[in-house]
Amino acid sequence: MGLIISLAVLTFFTLIATMVFAVKLPTYFVQNHIGSATDASNVWSAVNIATVIGGFMFDPCYKKLGKYILPIALVLGGFATSLTVVVKSLGLVYVIACISGIAGSLTIPYIFNRISEISSAQKAPFFTSIALVGSNLGAFLSPVAGKFLGDQAQTAIFNAGVINIILAVISLGVIFCLNKKSIRKVHA
Repeated sequence: MGLIISLAVLTFFTLIATMVFAVKLPTYFVQNHIGSATDASNVWSAVNIATVIGGFMFDPCYKKLGKYILPIALVLGGFATSLTVVVKSLGLVYVIACISGIAGSLTIPYIFNRISEISSAQKAPFFTSIALVGSNLGAFLSPVAGKFLGDQAQTAIFNAGVINIILAVISLGVIFCLNKKSIRKVHA
């Protein structure tokens, strides 16, 4: 149950970061003269298309990277989100935002895939519901979280990316600890 709660918390913070990016992007575009709110909406549409593409990439990526797909996707998405506020070219923002979308589409499926791997067929729906609660709470609280992440849209978006980078470091640490623990069990 501890792993399920951890995955729900991970989903919560991942969705906060994603939704802060979505909510603050139009304001960031207008404040920094990158484009209009409509341009930001178009970028977000491109992110959604990239998410679909990333969804198709999940299975081959998961087969190659295994559990490391989570920290890799989180760090990739975090850097892409944070980098969005550094570039000033609309075209480059499209590219970087699409990378963020692909990374996000690898993160969330991994979480739900992991839940199905560790739970029985009878408990899987309940455990999945717990992760969905984390997801929905993260999306619901993202406007409030956006205020905590920064007064300016640029700061909030940058810090949303930092959240994913921190989650990547934590998840990688957990993976290394679990690997170390299994090695000890094998040699004991």
